[in-house]
Amino acid sequence: MNFVSSSKIRIVGFYLLLIVFACLPIWSVERYFNQDGSPHLYNAYMMLELFKDNPAFTQFFEFNPAPIPNLSGHYLLVFLLLFFSPPIVTKIMVSLLYAAFVASVGWLRKQVVGQEDFQITLLIGAALGFNWMWFLGFYNFLIGVVGFVFTLGLYWRWRENLNFSRSLVLAVLLIVVYFSHLISFGMLAGSIVLFSLFVSRQNLKRAVFWTFASLLPVLPLIINYKLLSAEGGEIAPVWRYLENPLSLSNWFSHLQAADPFQLISRKAIPFFTGTLGLFAILSPTLWLTIAFFCLAAATIRFNADRKLFTRQTVPFFLILTGAVLVWIFAPDDFGKTHGGFLRERVLFCGLICFIPLFHTGASRFLKYAATACLIFVLGFQSLVLWNYASVADKSGAEFLSGQSALTDDDSLGSIVLTDTGCRFKANPLPSMGVLYGIGKNTRMWDNYEAGFYVFPTVLKNPNERRFLNEFRESSNFDLCDSGGKTADKFVKLNSILLLNNDKIKVILIWGDDERILPIINQWYENQPFFQNGKIRLFRHR
Repeated sequence: MNFVSSSKIRIVGFYLLLIVFACLPIWSVERYFNQDGSPHLYNAYMMLELFKDNPAFTQFFEFNPAPIPNLSGHYLLVFLLLFFSPPIVTKIMVSLLYAAFVASVGWLRKQVVGQEDFQITLLIGAALGFNWMWFLGFYNFLIGVVGFVFTLGLYWRWRENLNFSRSLVLAVLLIVVYFSHLISFGMLAGSIVLFSLFVSRQNLKRAVFWTFASLLPVLPLIINYKLLSAEGGEIAPVWRYLENPLSLSNWFSHLQAADPFQLISRKAIPFFTGTLGLFAILSPTLWLTIAFFCLAAATIRFNADRKLFTRQTVPFFLILTGAVLVWIFAPDDFGKTHGGFLRERVLFCGLICFIPLFHTGASRFLKYAATACLIFVLGFQSLVLWNYASVADKSGAEFLSGQSALTDDDSLGSIVLTDTGCRFKANPLPSMGVLYGIGKNTRMWDNYEAGFYVFPTVLKNPNERRFLNEFRESSNFDLCDSGGKTADKFVKLNSILLLNNDKIKVILIWGDDERILPIINQWYENQPFFQNGKIRLFRHR
């Protein structure tokens, strides 16, 4: 008993050490900014104001009446805002999601395999946790992934003895995951159906019956979502980096574009301003791949005298293989209005299914090699996070320095010109303007979520939704990677403001370009009423 207790203490201690190590950069700065986290935070604030029946918000906005995904993260933010300040809420949210993900990975391994190789399991979870979807703040998707992993472990535990009460629990979990994100729900629903086909013969009919019974309550939600998706326009597959399927360079770009673990440019390293192609050798995805191959080789050696493919391993292997095939061949999305990043999301979920498959056995060298690769990934990604947090905190403080200059009667639109967006995967500045509205009744035209049908709050007026989407698409300029479209965006911005400048009382400009002021000064004062470094605020004449 003492041995068991001390073993558990060591595992818990190791888990906590990993979480503290990974999240310390987030708490080391005054304010931590991620890309999508700022709009999510503002919309949670807006939801609170709608709950309070604040006329400054109810006049223009409403709760989305449809039961859509992308809800759970927003409501968790609403709850946290009741007790903590907005900057602390972001830090708590990011840290909780990382900790929950690593814990869910450990839970899945424990249910399927037991405590064998548990520390290296936690290392894998910690390394996978440093993905750019977490880095950017895809809260709903990540909650869905945690639900996906937890429910897989629970289903595996119950698969041979499913009954009404357990099917009911599964149905509740499926609904929770559905309300988090559609892709994580799809991965979960498909996985448990697959698992039901690999139970023992005597329990097969019962498992299939109760599995499909658990899916029945979600069917009306799926049908409703399908009808609702018509609002987003045509659903058609789009391969954004594969213009020529016969081009090897296009395939290389296609695969690189969906790398879930690239937090910084492959030509850059943290805390070094220069760029070099050879830095690609430090890519976390490369070292994660080496670690997985080492563990796969150890597993093959471990199963030399056993069956490698069994009822226990085949379903996980099929999910992993299917996810890799989706990553290689599937489209990037079915239109941006319906959500994006399909391939990297599916691959990320699929890679988690490697965790119940590996066994190191007596292969100490392969185990140590995999451990070393995983530790390198953790160290490198942590340094990236330290670097990013410091840079974002400094630029964010400057960006938000004009917040007190706004009044409740103002309406704000931001134009962001950056030349550093190619370094980190996350660029928080284009989405940071909404933070000007927290604590105020100021109307924010930077809130892209209010223009789409897949978020909990929406603009009441369809014409205003269209304007918001058009303005957001044309007001953010990444000058380091314009792709030759920058000039067209300036023309589009001018045409949008020509017809709608009266909607925006205050224009916020971050950065500078000689083409922007001639556009703005047609309707806004020549001199800013607030300026600090790169941030300028111009009032409508």
